[in-house]
Amino acid sequence: MAERFLVVGVGASGQGIARLLQARGRAVSLTDRVADPEALPDDLRRLRWLGPDPDHEVLRDVDTLVLSPGVPRDAPLVVRAERAGVRISGELEEAFRLSAVPVIAVTGTNGKSTTTRMVSWMLGRAGSVNAPAGGNLGRPYSELVLNEADAAVHVVEVSSFQGETLDTFRPRVAALLNLTPDHLERHGTLGAYADAKAAVFAAMGAGDTVVCGPGLERFWFPPGVRRSWFASGPVHDGSWEEARCMHVATGGVVSDRVYRFEGGDAADPDRLNAMASVAVVTAMGVDAVAAARTLRSFHGLPHRMEHVCTRDGVRWVDDSKATNVAAAVAGVGSLKRRVVLLCGGQEDHQGVAELAALSNVRLAFCLGESGPRLAAAFGSRGVLAETVPIAVAEAAGVARPGEAVVLAPGFKSFDQYSGFEARGQDFQRIVGGLGSGASSLDS
Repeated sequence: MAERFLVVGVGASGQGIARLLQARGRAVSLTDRVADPEALPDDLRRLRWLGPDPDHEVLRDVDTLVLSPGVPRDAPLVVRAERAGVRISGELEEAFRLSAVPVIAVTGTNGKSTTTRMVSWMLGRAGSVNAPAGGNLGRPYSELVLNEADAAVHVVEVSSFQGETLDTFRPRVAALLNLTPDHLERHGTLGAYADAKAAVFAAMGAGDTVVCGPGLERFWFPPGVRRSWFASGPVHDGSWEEARCMHVATGGVVSDRVYRFEGGDAADPDRLNAMASVAVVTAMGVDAVAAARTLRSFHGLPHRMEHVCTRDGVRWVDDSKATNVAAAVAGVGSLKRRVVLLCGGQEDHQGVAELAALSNVRLAFCLGESGPRLAAAFGSRGVLAETVPIAVAEAAGVARPGEAVVLAPGFKSFDQYSGFEARGQDFQRIVGGLGSGASSLDS
């Protein structure tokens, strides 16, 4: 008898894994606490719907519970299923089990989506490798497995939520970009968050490569895994920057300069993402010089230090994707100019001292639930503005030529928006309506 799967959550990931399991002949049922089954696409409406909260009796007919990333392991349904002897898995794990395509995995707190896209871009253009990207960045990994089975490799962004349900998942190359506190409302402690990230690497072994960012020398990786690095100083294997130039080493053999970073405002996070990407594709056998050359034509993702416009000598930047303090510090701190900062959002009690200590922030307009705490931390530089429209209007009145107005919230957006995309789009819409004097050129 075919293994019987219950997919929990019918968002993009849930729909993707349901289609893949169905295509491979598995028996699939669906459940979701809030979704309307009649709103599902036609092919999924034909599947068995078990309502918002299947009871213990229903779980007797289930072998494996497949969790969408938004469903925590301590959800009541998951706890009941575990007690009933049901195997608990996730979309990423089950898709991997049904795939014959090698995987490159990218994880970390910040920079995952950009690095994932960059690796896919470099492999395609420098190595002529069919390497579609997916996972946490939007296109579900299960969709890649179903529809991109002829790819040479799948490049997959992996979140800590997805890490909670990994078991046999084994990338050929995996990158851990950085690790700072995030999603503690889900994981509880930094240790538990780190454990969820470590699950990405747990099944790796001899012949596999892990690419690590600065400060991760003591992070646990399985024995036998080759380590490569991206850093600010020379490494034995990997990439590094020196005097605004990227170098690459393989087994201690150092290449000549492979790339020169240009521009006074070239953001440090983008440089780190670029070096991580080159280290990853080099581990896949692509020539480092050819890979680095593709950086000139790579365009960053929306809402990640995105230049909106320059108006009356003031540069406007959308970094709405900076949903934790470490990301905001990295982006704003990289700018070689004075900043009028728009920050704040859904309160999650992160430490904000590092953000308030940025010396290039002249004024900070503090938004949302965390606004009062941020304004207090910035002291005389902090102004409570509550909403993005108010903050944009006030920032436009005080910003000086040569400065940048940056939306870098440092917090999630769910107190006022449906997500960071909606927040960034609102910011760009409001900035676009400020009046004359705009230019697409940097000041």
